[in-house]
Amino acid sequence: MPQLSIVVPAYNEETKLYASLRIIVEYFRAQEESFEVIVVNDGSSDRTLQIAEGASKEMQEIRIIDYKENRGKGYAVKKGVLDSSGEIVLFMDADLSTRPEEWPKFREALNNGLDIAIGSRRANGSKIAKPQPILRETMGKVFTYLSNKILFSGQRISDISCGFKAFKREVAHELFAAQKLTDWSFDAEILYIAKKHNYSIVEVPITWTDDPNTKVKPIRAAVVAFIGLLKIRINSNNK
Repeated sequence: MPQLSIVVPAYNEETKLYASLRIIVEYFRAQEESFEVIVVNDGSSDRTLQIAEGASKEMQEIRIIDYKENRGKGYAVKKGVLDSSGEIVLFMDADLSTRPEEWPKFREALNNGLDIAIGSRRANGSKIAKPQPILRETMGKVFTYLSNKILFSGQRISDISCGFKAFKREVAHELFAAQKLTDWSFDAEILYIAKKHNYSIVEVPITWTDDPNTKVKPIRAAVVAFIGLLKIRINSNNK
C-alpha cells in the first residue's frame, strides 16, 4: 500500500501527457513517501493511451485505467480514486496548471488532522502566474458564487473547481462512492457531500498557470455546471 495515490484524468492529452508524467514521477520520487500514479484515459480519440502505456513501461509507479467511451472528468476522477490504495489520495490535472511542487502544503494540512485539502486560486497567498481569459474567469467566479448560494448556505468556499485536491483515503473512497455527477460539476458535488458528513476542509493557496489549450468550452460548461448544481440538491432531497 503506497502512502500516496495520484490520480491523473486524461482526455486527448497526447501533446503534454508524457512530459507531465515525467515531472510528476520525478518530483514525488524525491519525496520521502511511496506513491503510485493512476492515469485514467477517459475515452481519448488521440494517442493518449499509447503515450500513457509507454510512460508506464519507463516509470514503474504509473498504472493505467482505460475505457473506450468519453465519460467526463468527474467519471474519470471517480474511477481513479475508487481504484486507489494510498493512505492519501490526490487528484491533479494533466496540464499541470497546479504543479506537484505545491504538494507539501497539502501534506502538512492532512498531517495536521484535516480530512480534505483543496487548492484555491483565490485564497490569500495564492498566485496566478498566467491568468485565464476574462470569459472563463468570469464563468468560474459565477459558478463558485452559485455553488456557495445553492449548496453551502453561505459557508463560503473560494474556489470550487481547482483541479488539485487531496483526501484521506477513507474519506476519498466514501465521497467518490457517493458521487453521481460525471461532468465538470463533480467538484461541487464532492465538497457538498463532504460538508454534509462534517468532514474538515481547508483551502490551500496555490500558484496556478492557465492552459490556453484547455478543452473547456466556457458557455457550455457553465450551463452544464449550473444544471449539475440543481441535480446535486435534487439528489440530496430524494435521499
